[in-house]
Amino acid sequence: MKKTKMMAILLAMTLALASCGQEGNKPEEKPGENVEEQKPEEKPEENIDEGENTGANELDIVPLEEVDIRTLNTESDLRQIVFGIYTEASKTGAKDLVESLKNSHAIANLTDENMENFLGAKYDIEEGIVSESMIGSRAYSMILIRAKSENDAEKLEKDIVKSVDPAKWICVQAESIDGDSNDKLVLVMMGEKTENKIMLEAFDEIEDLD
Repeated sequence: MKKTKMMAILLAMTLALASCGQEGNKPEEKPGENVEEQKPEEKPEENIDEGENTGANELDIVPLEEVDIRTLNTESDLRQIVFGIYTEASKTGAKDLVESLKNSHAIANLTDENMENFLGAKYDIEEGIVSESMIGSRAYSMILIRAKSENDAEKLEKDIVKSVDPAKWICVQAESIDGDSNDKLVLVMMGEKTENKIMLEAFDEIEDLD
């Protein structure tokens, strides 16, 4: 009887020890385990406008359009007048120049900020536009201005011819500077003398409403 009780006590002790051993074998949890990692908050992408012109001499690439100069007059849109001059000049001897501009033509509207860079001085005008070639080896510029009056136009033409810089390009210089006025419009050309003459003759074809 005593032997049976002793066996029961030993069995109970063995089971108790086995249970403690299992608890002791549990892996120790390390700090930071089983905790979901926090990712840094993603900031939304900022909207950045690309291609904005900020420099004083910035020009926008603008494909040439064919415009019949006989559909224009001195009150027409300046850009359309530029296109009309090129269209007419391409038929009367300046085809090579106009062809070269088809892939490199650029335009800038004259403003208080860029006027001095394009004209060499600031002038009080109604509006103006500059047409140039983006080919760096060609010294070429067409300046078309609408003056506030016809009398202003005649004076502006003379003043701008004197103030523009024919050597503003790197390593090249315009052969000639030539100008003319038509009603309130002023056209000043920097480039080869023969081509300038053809452009000015096309300019004279624009109808003066007066």
